[in-house]
Amino acid sequence: MVWQDIAPMLATAGTPFDSPDFLFEIKWDGVRAIAVIDAQNTTLFSRNGLDITPRYPELQFSGQFQHIPVVLDGEIIALRDGMPDFYTLQTRDRLQDQRKIAAAVRTTPVIFMAFDLLRMEGKDVTALPLRQRKELLQLVAKAGKNLLLSEFVVGAGMELVEFTRAKGLEGVVAKRLDSPYLRGQRSGNWVKVRNTRSMSCVVCGYLAGRGSRKELGSLILGAYTADGLAYIGCVGSGISRRAITLLHEPLRRLTRVDCPFQVVPDLKGAVWLEPRLVCEIHYLEKRKVLRHPVFVGWRGDKSPKQCGWEQA
Repeated sequence: MVWQDIAPMLATAGTPFDSPDFLFEIKWDGVRAIAVIDAQNTTLFSRNGLDITPRYPELQFSGQFQHIPVVLDGEIIALRDGMPDFYTLQTRDRLQDQRKIAAAVRTTPVIFMAFDLLRMEGKDVTALPLRQRKELLQLVAKAGKNLLLSEFVVGAGMELVEFTRAKGLEGVVAKRLDSPYLRGQRSGNWVKVRNTRSMSCVVCGYLAGRGSRKELGSLILGAYTADGLAYIGCVGSGISRRAITLLHEPLRRLTRVDCPFQVVPDLKGAVWLEPRLVCEIHYLEKRKVLRHPVFVGWRGDKSPKQCGWEQA
């Protein structure tokens, strides 16, 4: 199986609504993943095609499925006080050492939240309407400690949005009940409604700070437009002292002399970087640059080219 066969379907941004033609489910604050499950193993792919199976050894589900092999679309999440927490997940996502990963399985276990079925008994079911794929998912999957099936409601989108806001959850995804699964495509058949505005950004440089933040005061952010890589602002809020320490060596290796942007911004003292790192940002609103951005964490599951200005 090649990655192009299972590239995940994407959603457009929208506002809350009700419709009997849509189901509505929670937008889980985690890392998108495709799970390929056969009789012996579960293989996990990130949304940009990387095999991330070694990072999450507890996500093995061969014994929990009938009609294998199957392919699932879902989200890897970590819980903190019973709620999905992206920052907690970051402590797992960046680990490489197998001993540290084994220890993290005990202290920071993760869950695969399955929300779609792409193959069943090796047969492609993406052309089936979503309603039928959901029914088949309930039929073939057996939920367990590290595997849950995403619950949903039909029609009542506004009510679910209010519920997620009250609970401090990221938002809701609306999905047309009669829609097929469009691999690798962004479609109005899926609409994401975020409670907090969020965007994946390319880290293109940094600026020095003051005092304990002298080495790094803020990150310089970029996103891709039709004209190329563009400057969209700087972020300092949300970057912890520990994060600064961890960033020192990766940033040093990516240093470059020239600015990576098509149009050079007026940023005195900027240290420019190769545009390879991606981070997640919360923000208040989007003008020429992001207003009141806050650093949330790193996105190892996204490539820089997937950070588009119009997708925020």
